[in-house]
Amino acid sequence: MSAGIWITIATYLHLPVSTTHSIVGAVLGFGIVSVFHGHLAFEVIKWSEVFRIMLSWIISPIAGAVLAFTIFYMIRLTLFSRFGSRKVEDVFRYLQIFTACYNAVAPLVPIMGAVAATHYEIPREILAFGGIGIAVGVATWGYRVIKMVGERITELTFTRGFSAEFATATVVLSASALGMPISTTHTLVGGVIGVGLAGGLASVNLKVVYRIIVSWILTLPVAMFLSIGIYSFVVSLA
Repeated sequence: MSAGIWITIATYLHLPVSTTHSIVGAVLGFGIVSVFHGHLAFEVIKWSEVFRIMLSWIISPIAGAVLAFTIFYMIRLTLFSRFGSRKVEDVFRYLQIFTACYNAVAPLVPIMGAVAATHYEIPREILAFGGIGIAVGVATWGYRVIKMVGERITELTFTRGFSAEFATATVVLSASALGMPISTTHTLVGGVIGVGLAGGLASVNLKVVYRIIVSWILTLPVAMFLSIGIYSFVVSLA
């Protein structure tokens, strides 16, 4: 509930915060308040893992920015000069569709697959549920975040969008293979900033970037304290 509440508020404010980090903050808040109530031992909370996740706040957007910048620069250097920008942009209009097709139901995996001894297998209905949830989100307030990332940070073309999305997918998949729960949102924003920087610093709206970074810093503590408050309220009713 705490993660959902914070994400809803942030979305209303056009802020692209991380679902992953909101859930991490909420779980951390649950752990802290459980220790306070004597339901868990303090040693159960893995602070080293929390530190690793906090490092990803810095690593993931920078990695996304560097890779997106490199991909877009190579496209501009090789394809634009040979085929012309208009023709290349028309092709990447369709290629961008493939890089945009990613899902986000990972938080449900441990819940639905906890009985598996060796691996998690996500039921098809959970994938469908996640797809429907994403569609509903985009159809309601999701457009606020889409406009923020797609229009207010920098001007996006099809090749720039492709570069940012492809870089995001590559960084997220690489981090997942290393067991790092990085944020797709943070990485994508970094990728958008990266392709924007390809046109010079003046091409990036630094005021918007500053506002986004502040919302990222607030995500974990806000979700944590919301979780503490909700858990304490539920315990008081028991």
